[in-house]
Formats: sequence, C-alpha cells, structure tokens
Amino acid sequence: MAGRLLRRRAAAAAGIYLSIALGFAGSVVAARIFSTEMLGFFALVVASTGFFQALLDLTIEEALIKYGFRYIEREDWGRLRRLFRQAFAFKLVGAVLGGVALLVLAAFAKTVFGHAELRLPLAIGAAIPLLQAPEGIAVVPLVLRGRYDVRGGFLALSMTLRLAAIAVGAGFGLAWTIAAMAVAQGIASLAVGIAGRRAFDGFPKTPARPLGEEAREIVRFVLQSSGATGAVSLRSTLTPIVLGIASTPTQVGYFRVAQSPQQGFNAVSAPIRLVMLTEQTRDWEQGNRARVFAGIRRYTLLATLGSAVLLPVLLVFMPDLVRLVFEAKNLGAVTAARIVVIAGAVQFVVGWSKTFAVTAGRPQWRIWTHELGWQVISPPVDAATGIDSRVRALAAAVESSIQSGSVDPARVYIAGRGDAVASVFYAISRMPDLWAAGVALGGSPKAALDSNRIFAANSTLVPLLWIAADDSRAMAEKLTAARLNLEWHPLEPQPAAGGFNTASLIQWLARHKRDAFPISIDCETNSPTFARCYWVQPTKFDASERNDVLASTRIPGGTGAALDLGAFEFKVDDPGPGVLVTSLPAKYNGPLKNGDRLMALDGKPLASARELLELLEKFTEEKPATVTVQRGKERVRVETRITLPRRDSGVTARVQAQYLPAEKEIQIISRTITEMRVTVAPQWIPASLVWNGLSLENLEEAGCWVLAVQKELLHAEKCK
Repeated sequence: MAGRLLRRRAAAAAGIYLSIALGFAGSVVAARIFSTEMLGFFALVVASTGFFQALLDLTIEEALIKYGFRYIEREDWGRLRRLFRQAFAFKLVGAVLGGVALLVLAAFAKTVFGHAELRLPLAIGAAIPLLQAPEGIAVVPLVLRGRYDVRGGFLALSMTLRLAAIAVGAGFGLAWTIAAMAVAQGIASLAVGIAGRRAFDGFPKTPARPLGEEAREIVRFVLQSSGATGAVSLRSTLTPIVLGIASTPTQVGYFRVAQSPQQGFNAVSAPIRLVMLTEQTRDWEQGNRARVFAGIRRYTLLATLGSAVLLPVLLVFMPDLVRLVFEAKNLGAVTAARIVVIAGAVQFVVGWSKTFAVTAGRPQWRIWTHELGWQVISPPVDAATGIDSRVRALAAAVESSIQSGSVDPARVYIAGRGDAVASVFYAISRMPDLWAAGVALGGSPKAALDSNRIFAANSTLVPLLWIAADDSRAMAEKLTAARLNLEWHPLEPQPAAGGFNTASLIQWLARHKRDAFPISIDCETNSPTFARCYWVQPTKFDASERNDVLASTRIPGGTGAALDLGAFEFKVDDPGPGVLVTSLPAKYNGPLKNGDRLMALDGKPLASARELLELLEKFTEEKPATVTVQRGKERVRVETRITLPRRDSGVTARVQAQYLPAEKEIQIISRTITEMRVTVAPQWIPASLVWNGLSLENLEEAGCWVLAVQKELLHAEKCK
C-alpha cells in the first residue's frame, strides 16, 4: 500500500510539474514570437478570460471534494449522485455567465482598453469558460478515488495542447491563437470527462436523493469558496486588466513576464497541494486531525527552508534569467519580477492554507451532531488492540468527560457504522450501564456474536437501533427472538416517509435517557472486569454458587471460523467482487497486502464479503484451505487454514435486582456471586433488602453498601 501511494504521489508530482513547465513554456513561446505590445494584448485576453471565469463560474469543485469525501465516509451514495448533478448544473450556469461577461467586454473593448483589435480575440475567448466547465467537474471523481496521479497526467495533457495551440496560432496572429487555445481546451475537457465518468461510475449505483438539511450548508460553502476564489482572481487576473486600462499594452507585456517567478513557486507547491487536498481531506473526515496538522507543519518547515535558499539567488540573477528566457526586449520587467518573486515566496510558504479551508470539517458523527452541541468521544486506540481494551479505553474516556462536567451522564450514546457495528453490540453487552441507547449503521454484529460474549439481559435498558441492508433481516430476527432490545430497519437508498435520515436518527437517540437508578436491572457477564450493573457491582464470584432460577441469556454465535491470514480488515457491506482488504495492522507479517481482493476460497468464487462470512459459517472443524487473491493484475494463490476460536467458559454470573416502592424493598437474585457492592438511592430509604432469600432489615442509610454471604448469613457494611 505504501509503495502504491508513493508511486501515485510521484506520478502526480511528475504530471503537475510537467503541466506547469508546459504552461511556462507557453508563456515563453508567446513572449518570443509576439512583440512586447502584442504579448500585452495576449496577456489582456488571457487575464480577462481567467478573471470572469473565476469570478462568475461558481467554484463548486471544492464543495464536491469536501462533501464528496463526507458522503463516501457515510456511504451515502444517493446524496453523492445528487451533489454531482446539481454541481454540474451550477457549473454550466456559471460558465455561461462568464462567457456572456466576456462578450460584453469584447463589445466595449475600444472603450475599456482603447484598442478595437481586442474585440475578436475576447469574443473567441468567451467560449473557453464553457469548454472548461466539464473538466472542472470531471476531475473530482479522480480526486475522490485518490487518483491524483491520473489528474496530474491530464493536467500535463491539457497544457501540452495549450502549448501546441500557442506555438501554432501565434504565427497567424492573436485571434487565431485564442481560437486554437479554445479548441485545445475542448479536447482536454473531452478526455478528462471520459476518465471522470468512468471513475464516477465505480461508485455504487443507487438512486439520487435530496441533499436535505445539508443543502443550505453546501450552498454556503460554495458561496464562500467562490468569494475566496473571486478575491484571488482580483489579485492574479484583475491586475493586468487594470494595468491595460491605465497604461499601455507594452507595460502589460512586461507584467506578464514579471509573473514568471510566481509561476515557478506555484510549480513547486502545486503537486504537494493536490496530494494534501486529497489525503488530508480524507484524513480529516476520518477523524485523523493530528496527521493533518503534522503534514501542515512539515510542509511549512520545508517551504520556509527552500525559500530561504532560493530567494537570494533569484533576486541577484533576475536580469540574466529574463534575458536568457524572454530575450533582451523584455528586460523592462526585471524590477517588477523581483517584487513578484518575494511575494511568490511568501505565498509558497503559506501554500497549505489553500487546501486547508477545503479540508477542515467535522468527521463522521461530528458532522451530524455539531449543531446540537453534542460531544463526540473517540479515544485514539490502535485498531489492532484487543476489543476488550478498546471498550475499556472508550469507557475511561466517557467517564473522564462525565467527571469533568462536559458530558451529561444521562445522555451518553454509542454509535458506529460499517466495520464498527460489531463493536457497538459488543460494548453494550460489556458495559450496559454506561449508555442511554445505541445506533448501528450497516455492518454486521457477527464478530461480536462469535466472541460468545453477547448477553440479551444487558440490553434490557439500552435500546439499540440497527439500520442495515435487507439481507441482515434474518440476523435481526434471530437477535430479537433471543430478546435483544433491538429495533431493526432496512437501509433504504432514499428514506420514505417515516424512514430514517440523519435528523430522525439523531432524534431517535435524543428520546432516550439513562437512569442512574432504574428500579429494575438485569446483567450477565463472564468476566469480573465487566461486571458493573448500574447500582449493583459484583466483586467476588464462585462458580459453585449456582441458581437455576437465572438461566443464561447468552446469544450463541456462529462457528466463528476464520481464515488464518493474520488480522485484516474488510467492509462487510462492500459489494465486491470478492473481499477487499481495507487495512492491515502496523506490524502485520501475513501474506496479504492493502488493496488485495480475496476472490475465491477453495476454488469457490466469492461475490462479496457477506458471502465469505456465510461460507465460513459452514465450517465446524479446522482444516487446510486455499485462497485466491487478486493483487493488481496478478492472481496469487495463498495456502492457509480455517481456524476456530477458543470459546469462553460456559459459566457466567448474572444478577437481577429491583426496587419495589410499595413494599419499600430491594430484591436481588444472583448466580455465582458471593459479594457485591450495592448503591442505594436516597429516595429508597428506609428499605429492607433481600438477596437470594436472605433478608437484611431496616436499611436506614443511602449510599454504597458491601453485601456478602458468609455461612448462609447476609452481612452488610458501608463501603470504605
């Protein structure tokens, strides 16, 4: 995976460096063929085209990247499709407005610039915004798929066509040059459009659905982004226009030459910024903010060091550089070029800020809850860490937030989607008294069930909403039949009336509150570490202390059969073909690589991840197995084994307790428990207490009590 990522980065850098070199070559060719005055005319037409295109052609690409990554993280393919459709429509409207503005400027070229010969080139240039609009949309699917290397290649193609247009057209005059550039842009947009369409078709095909409550947020983002781009256009393209109005075309030509150092700095930072935009936006949406800020610090340090070395050299040798590249006729640009190179160095150092505005956002659940002022707690725990350790880390983070006063203990919810769904089921069963409710989107609880540690009793007071594909219905029916407190709904591509969207899901959670002292509780565990049960805390156990009144509520899992390929992650909901390896632990030394696809098991093709799970469920004993792995264009045969997990002991501890207000009595029934801590609520005092038929009269004080059975007598004392 690291090698492929490095190759993509290198290819993207090569493509962008080449494209900017070709763009710079186009400026050099124009400067050498045209006179300085004609170069000024050329610069005016190019600047006017760029100015109105950036100002009126809504810069919606940033919104597509930002919200595209968001919807991919949510697997909200319907909204992704609607986003692209609306973006394309807005893009075309903006392009048309830009073209109309250029036609108006062409009509008044004599009045504005004092040169009627600019009318035809400006009128021809009005076609460029419309021809370039599809390219802007088409590159986004490539970026969303991490294929900035392909994007770099198309940039190089576009600038190659542009250079050819300038080289061929300049000999015939300015109007022919602009016409050739328009044709080149049309060809480039067609090529990028075909590639972008193929990349977009790779996303799951679901019906487009309304953007809903996020539409307003996206519109705000587009307007802000367009405003920021407009400000940039004022700085980079309006200056030649104003200079052309106030001065002569020759001065505009000099200014065009003087802008070359800034193009050089942009050439150095452009591929880095493209990689940063893609990877940091994805990292931010996945919650890896530390990685984003580390990348910014690294970029700033290297850019500062590079500028400190290059800037003095460029300032000293600027006359020689202008004479060598643009010929002596353009030496009048030297002073302006020195000023521009200083500004370019500053922009180079802060170049990260151009992508960070798009990157910054609220990942996953933060996106959905921030308007409510909810806090999202996600402790940084290595995915390779055992599930029990991750649950304890989450519980510790929640309890720390409760103690600090930043979280209401009555409104703590657990949520997960995709691969994290099994962890939601598991955490509720391990520590039920921490949560008010839970929600699981997609995925499967199979891994949790296979642990043999899911107890229906523990969900009694923790309702769980599971929204998943229709093929999960049988699993949901099995869980509800086992008396798990589960509400299941099919995942609809477009929620119908009464269905679940983001708002209704949050509302469902908000309806539930955790009671610190519920009058009736029921918990079961197989581990002293996970023995909390609201106001009862078992502390000592004895397997011989049986109580047949309390049967086990353990929900049996499947066989738990797995491939002995080392720990690897995959998405249960991935449609296939095969099973995509999405992540491997840092110290993984097995035969798989990130991006591999498991295509067959013992010669039987695997259509999807769910099919693999169903196939593994049929194995009841360990045996050798062969897996066919697709690695790029190569198919690899991997010899492995089917393994079965070590099951936990069948002995568990269970406690049922309730407070009876009419009788002023606390009743406790337990199995395999010989000592416990009971916290009595103030409103229950005075009360009597009965534990497995042994009575303790006249409990006069609220708070924590230690209860123990010694020689068939119930002993009680206040907790120390």
